[in-house]
Amino acid sequence: MKVPVLVPKVFNFPFTYDSGHLENLKPGDIVIVPFGKSKEIGVVWDKIQTSTKEFKLRNIEKKIEKFKINKNLISYINWFSSYNLASKGMILKMCLGDKKNTSKIEENKQEKLKKKKYNFSLNKDQKKSLSDLKRFGDSFNVSLLQGVTGSGKTIVYFERIKEVLKNNQQVLILLPEIFLTNQFKDRFEEFFGFVPSIWHSKIGIKSKRKIWQGIMDNKLKLVIGARSTLL
Repeated sequence: MKVPVLVPKVFNFPFTYDSGHLENLKPGDIVIVPFGKSKEIGVVWDKIQTSTKEFKLRNIEKKIEKFKINKNLISYINWFSSYNLASKGMILKMCLGDKKNTSKIEENKQEKLKKKKYNFSLNKDQKKSLSDLKRFGDSFNVSLLQGVTGSGKTIVYFERIKEVLKNNQQVLILLPEIFLTNQFKDRFEEFFGFVPSIWHSKIGIKSKRKIWQGIMDNKLKLVIGARSTLL
């Protein structure tokens, strides 16, 4: 039986696998599938990606028991992907980024991914965008970087943030949704090499008090917050 499986990578569509010896797989089930030369955790999706090409299907290797994703979350990811022009796979990755929700998944990984610190360099268009942002100086302004997914908009902002931090100033980054914070935090650590402070509705009062005190004492230089949580 053909089964659509979305893997938490940059792809905007599920890959089609054969259910093999597994029966009664349903949307939301967590499975392990062969992906390239390695194995990847994926989620059984709601619709098969149509294709005019004929190719041999690989079998799903294993179903992870006692853990699945709600169908409503699948619908939400499909909508969020279309509305924000972001890949479904990367949105799924963000949703799976919550350690509380993925502890049982991590136990089934044969290899643990190690976070790497990358060196980034701007291309010509990114350098121009950064130069445009810098022209505003310290005066208030509203700037929008427009570009397709993966064009490096975040890196341009990161470069501008780095210059602000070098001047011993503070930065507040606002995100539209709480579940975006985990992946954004990971990208931030890869770029800056340190862990930013996170503020949203699931952060405890004690932690918020420490963050606020750090802001007031000018000891805390950067905070990442999610929508509706700073009110």
